[in-house]
Amino acid sequence: MGIKPAIVIYTHTDYSDIWPALFSRLAKYMSSYKVNIFVNEKHKQIPQTYNVITYDNNLIYTERLKSCLKELDDDLILFLHEDMILYDEPLHEEIIRLSKLFSSNDLTSIKLIYVTDVDYPSLIDDKLIYNSFSKFSIQPTITTKSYMLELTSKFKLNIWDFELAIQNSGGDFMYKTENEVKRGVYHCDSIIFPYISTAIVKGKWNESEYKNELNSVFTEFNINKTIRGVI
Repeated sequence: MGIKPAIVIYTHTDYSDIWPALFSRLAKYMSSYKVNIFVNEKHKQIPQTYNVITYDNNLIYTERLKSCLKELDDDLILFLHEDMILYDEPLHEEIIRLSKLFSSNDLTSIKLIYVTDVDYPSLIDDKLIYNSFSKFSIQPTITTKSYMLELTSKFKLNIWDFELAIQNSGGDFMYKTENEVKRGVYHCDSIIFPYISTAIVKGKWNESEYKNELNSVFTEFNINKTIRGVI
């Protein structure tokens, strides 16, 4: 198992207007990482350096993931969706350090965002905690291909129902330091992987929580936010 996780992005061409920001920020902050992309069809906007794995658009979300995962060569991965856009430099040494934990511990996932609750410390590492929100979810997470295949084999669901179902189906820890800043009702800004969580909600730009970060994206990438609309 490699030390540095391979990035895996799930996306759809319906969200191709977000890709320039996503791809550019990944190139800026994570250029040394291998990138795999799960998408419904090949597209000229996708960088040629990415490993493109296509899924059948007629499949439901979990089946799409499962079909792509079976074609993935990497086991240790950092999984995210296309609207989880970086806005600052990740803590690469911490990502690598956490990734090493998978080779010597029985880990299934480490979520890279802290969601507040009554916390319990991990015996594995002092930056890892668990609580009622530490279950696997569709947020940037270091995990394994084998574990994601296990999860997607249990369910045949769309993305929203899958998120609800897996809240009671495993997952290990979240990463937490002492410097997290609350954003919204439950979650805090990620220290290790500073990203917009999430940029799109119900098809619209999430200005209600990330106005400054999104305005920077709109300006840099010449995005007309009125096309999607904002919340």
